[in-house]
Amino acid sequence: MGEPVLPKFEVTIELPPVLKVLDDKLQVRVCGRYYMVVIPAELYHLHKGMLWVHLANLNETVLVTLQLERERPSSNIILLEKKVKEPNLTENVIFSVPAPTTGWKEVAHLNVSIEGDSLKFSERKKVLLKALEPGTFVQTDKPIYKPGQTVNFRIVSLDKDFVPSNRKVPLVTLQDPNGNRIAQWRDVAPQQGIVDLSLPLSAEPALGTYSIDVEGTKHSFSVEEYGAQGDPAQ
Repeated sequence: MGEPVLPKFEVTIELPPVLKVLDDKLQVRVCGRYYMVVIPAELYHLHKGMLWVHLANLNETVLVTLQLERERPSSNIILLEKKVKEPNLTENVIFSVPAPTTGWKEVAHLNVSIEGDSLKFSERKKVLLKALEPGTFVQTDKPIYKPGQTVNFRIVSLDKDFVPSNRKVPLVTLQDPNGNRIAQWRDVAPQQGIVDLSLPLSAEPALGTYSIDVEGTKHSFSVEEYGAQGDPAQ
């Protein structure tokens, strides 16, 4: 399963005393010193989270703490706690995204704290913890068929732990381009989490787009006539 494309947030802060909210990262400029933290606005459980920290022009030793604060304080996670003595720091932090406390999502907060002898700064920003929802996936062995060929397709249903489920599929239907139900399968039992089905096409089927429906999940394929050279018509 590929990594999802993640939106990001941005907060720009100029101290003192102006606070501006934009779209993509946490930036701070204080008396020539510069701090920036970048993290996705949505974090997905079972995928790795990553944040990027940049500090520049420091003139004192500071303690940098980044903490993911959750609905239950006992579940808070310290993502970074580091004493920085150098004037500049650039660091990537990779971490395991926790599961939402309840349901499929949870609003958490990233707390950024930077403390030194003369500098004490903290800021909180919302982030969303999400669990990728389980679902049903349908795939045919090719997107286009010719009359007389056999349509082979498979169905995989993932449970809440994203493991292929062996639960029976109550109903699978196949409709032709005119919306007519031309085939159906009931109470189909998966083999090792996978349902394999097939349907031979007639020599003169309706041409166009066919649809497979599995519990609300739809997948389409096309049937096209032979062209003059024996290929499907364009």
